This record gives sequence, C-alpha cells and structure tokens, in this order.
Amino acid sequence: FQNELEILNKYIFGYLIQNPFDLAAALSCIFPIFSTVLYFKTIWQYQKILVIYVLLIFILEIIGGYYAAHSWNNHIFYLIFFFLESICLYIYFRKSIQNRLINSLHLFILIAVLLALFYNALNTKNQINDYSGSIQSLGFITISIISYYYILVKSNIKDLSDSAFFWINTGCFIYFSGMLFVFLYITKILAPSEKVLDDYYDIYGIILIIFRIFLSIGIFKIWKSSKIQL
Repeated sequence: FQNELEILNKYIFGYLIQNPFDLAAALSCIFPIFSTVLYFKTIWQYQKILVIYVLLIFILEIIGGYYAAHSWNNHIFYLIFFFLESICLYIYFRKSIQNRLINSLHLFILIAVLLALFYNALNTKNQINDYSGSIQSLGFITISIISYYYILVKSNIKDLSDSAFFWINTGCFIYFSGMLFVFLYITKILAPSEKVLDDYYDIYGIILIIFRIFLSIGIFKIWKSSKIQL
C-alpha cells in the first residue's frame, strides 16, 4: 500500500504538475460530474444515458490515471471506453431526434464505428489503431452534421442557446474533430517529432476540456427546460 501511494504521488506531483494540460484535461471531468450531481433528479428522469456517460468519463480518468501512474498499457481500456462512449452518444442522439431516416443513418454509422473499434481490439496487440480512432471521429462528425440539419431545419427550436441538444451536439463536433486531428492528421500525415506530438496532444487536451464544458452546459439546459415546462 505504501508503494502504491508513492507511485501515485510521483505521478500526480511529478508528471501531472509538470504537464498542466494533461492535469487540466483530467480535472475537466469535474464539470459534467458537478452538473450531473447538481441536477441529478432531472437528468435521470429525462436523459439517463447522460448520467451513465458522465460516470464512464469519471471511471476513465480514475483508471486511466492509475494505469498511467504505473506505466501500464491502457490501450484496451481506452478502446472499451471508446466502444461504450459511442453507444452512449448514439442513444442520446436517438432520444433527441424524432426522425426515422436520420436515426437509421446514425445507426448505420454507429455499426461501422463499433466494428472498427472491435477489429482494433482483436488485431493490434493491445495498441490503439489510428484508423479505428479516425473512423470513430469521422462517424460522429457525420452524425453531428446530420444533427445540425435536424436542429436547424426539422426541429422547432426557437432559441439555440436554450437547446441542450445544440450544446451537446456542438461539443461532440468539436471533440471528434480534435480526435481526428490527433489520430489521423498528426500521426499519419505530418509524422512529426515526439516534442511536436506532445504539443498537439496538448491541443487535444484543450479540445477535451471544451467538450466537457459544453456537455455540462447541455446538462444544465436539460434542467432549465424541465423547469420551464413545469
């Protein structure tokens, strides 16, 4: 137990303190957790899947940090998270969109994403394949764009700033665009040095923080909308 504390202490006060973007990205899970806890009753009533998704984010940061502190390979764990994340987000989009054609398109994209992640888990010797991450990113970028069409054309949303779906969809678009940038453009097209990669991963950390802030705002808007309806 004493050895575990020393390892975690070295990771937190050594690595994380020296890498503020990684620290900020890890701590950003506090935003959606705080919003979910604060408005738990309402979110659980209207969007249970978001409660589950936020819980997954919290578990990711705890276990991911623990693996990182011990320098263990955590790629399979992240692939499992990406798999469950894709399902959670698809369910959220399906519940938010009342259009059979759009939901069918989203389901087709989800199946492609899950197959790519599943193939990655079975065939890359515990490594994250850049292309499976890129397929997930492209899939949800496409889902977000289709959802923008629904929000702007098919729905009766009068004020986008009050729409939880708009905030969360925008957060997803930013998040997966950043993931695509990291998984495909940086590692395959630029082929940069390790230092440049670290700089770009810092950019990804910033994008992750933005996504979680948008997710938190969306959770707040769900609560706000429920109060207006009452």
